[in-house]
Amino acid sequence: MAAAHSYTLESHLQAHPTFSQDTKITALFSSFPPKRSPLNAPSWDAKLRFWRDIIFETTRLGLLSDASLVSFDSTNLEQKFVRRGLTPLGLDVVLDDLQKSGDIIPLKSFTANSSEGWSLFSVVTTPISWGWSAIMGGNEPSSHKTRQAFVVVPLVKELASGLLTSLRSSALVATDNLYSYEELEHHFEQLANAKTGRQPSSLDLSLVQTQLERDGDMIFDGTGDKRVVKIRSAKTTGPLMPVSVTDRGVVTMKRTVTMLQRQIASLEAQISSLVVQAQQKLRQKQKPQALYCLRQKARLTAVVEKRLSSLENIDAILQRIAHAQTEAEVLAAYQLGSSALQEVLKVNQLTPENVEKTMDDLHDAFADQKEVDDAMALGQSMLNTESDADAEELEKELNMLLAEETAAKVQALPSVPVATPPVPSTVADLDVELDNLLVEDGREKRQAKTANKTPLPA
Repeated sequence: MAAAHSYTLESHLQAHPTFSQDTKITALFSSFPPKRSPLNAPSWDAKLRFWRDIIFETTRLGLLSDASLVSFDSTNLEQKFVRRGLTPLGLDVVLDDLQKSGDIIPLKSFTANSSEGWSLFSVVTTPISWGWSAIMGGNEPSSHKTRQAFVVVPLVKELASGLLTSLRSSALVATDNLYSYEELEHHFEQLANAKTGRQPSSLDLSLVQTQLERDGDMIFDGTGDKRVVKIRSAKTTGPLMPVSVTDRGVVTMKRTVTMLQRQIASLEAQISSLVVQAQQKLRQKQKPQALYCLRQKARLTAVVEKRLSSLENIDAILQRIAHAQTEAEVLAAYQLGSSALQEVLKVNQLTPENVEKTMDDLHDAFADQKEVDDAMALGQSMLNTESDADAEELEKELNMLLAEETAAKVQALPSVPVATPPVPSTVADLDVELDNLLVEDGREKRQAKTANKTPLPA
């Protein structure tokens, strides 16, 4: 794996908007105050964030090192960022802050006690003295004498998490958690290229491998290209088991499958080429040469058939192993489920006797409840009968009260005077009254006749 590319640090910085602003670049390239205080805290923190983002971004793109997408050599770091004749003067403070926060770790410390050891990284960790006096004048600061290669921890964790997720997503059975180192390299190259657009280096893979080993998500067995890689499946809760003899056998068969597939592809390409050559020889009237090509084709076809047969057999074995491991996992799940069920029954005292007793008790409780309900219904009926009788008596009493109240109101009203004619006391008075009545009756009759007459026409 290589990290070479045409996109340079110079072109990246030229495209960065901040580096085209004179006022900002002057402030960002100046040195930090001797001490952070409440007054200078905003500008201090802003400058730290800016350089942190720049260092992480350029490292991620492989612009600070030709050998890594997750680490950089801090030696000559100021010189790499020189812009418009200005050299950043505060990178020592930035690097110190990043180390304190754990965002960067010296490469030697990061790889300590890893399976790779220190030998792979000796090239990038060798201290390099650079010409500080030629750039700034004076002696090199003491902090620069300890400059070294650093690992950007967030970038390593990002690639490690992505690689683990990618491997797990394609794992359907237990044997899919086993890889050859060549397969791991292939997966990692695809992942890094998709995330950064750059080709990762073997150093990047070694750092990611170290991170995954520390997290307990990956273990290695063997040395060199014959190493066996085993990852923790997403459903594994305990520690990752060491690589077993069966695991090594599975990986060996996988390597054989890959080798056979490549051989078959190569042989088929040769067969196609021989067919084309035979056709050309026939068109050129070169029959012996055409026959030779056909005989070669026949021999290669026989080899392909043998390779296909071997490939089929190995695939069948791998499938049987995967099937057996799946069956073992299913059986383990059954056993776990059985133990869990028995524990639940035991804790909750779920036995046939307890169930039968509980159902009997429940039946008795229902019977008792029915008796209570019946008694309540009878008592309620009796109460309702008494209530009806009481209601009739109350209704009668209410009507009597209403009648008395109405009579009292009528008696309280004032009497209306009535004109009563005087009663005649003598016979003479009776005669006078009779005459008056006759006169009045005659007058009423005449008035009626006059009213009934029809007027004559004029």
